[in-house]
Amino acid sequence: MGPGSGDRTRILIDNRDDGVQAAVTSFMETKDYDVSVCGGPEMLPRQRCPLVHDGFCPTAEQADVIVTSLPLDDPRNAEVLRSYRTTYPDTPIVVEIPKPQIDEHAELLEGCVVVPFPYTRATLEQAVEDALAAAPS
Repeated sequence: MGPGSGDRTRILIDNRDDGVQAAVTSFMETKDYDVSVCGGPEMLPRQRCPLVHDGFCPTAEQADVIVTSLPLDDPRNAEVLRSYRTTYPDTPIVVEIPKPQIDEHAELLEGCVVVPFPYTRATLEQAVEDALAAAPS
């Protein structure tokens, strides 16, 4: 499955900035992706993150690729990434992270496509394509 193949590739964007969510959604939809968004566990003050608390996220379950920009210095966000990796091991993950933090989080980032912060439209699109190409069939 891929962009333009009839069934659109489903992408989950984890970003706590509503403006970035909107811009990334708009851009990726022009590239024929079906986009869902999440603001991460800190954006759900009255709700529990289903992935962290229940071990299952219906949105992530449906995603063909996950793109997260949630700050990994927050233990809740690190747990979300860890949970994505263990719960959905065949779903490719793209992580946007500041360059100085890449080494600090190397173990957590293993197996992910890493994009230094801030990504551009071109680097995001390339990272998603790379992640999908490397995913198990």
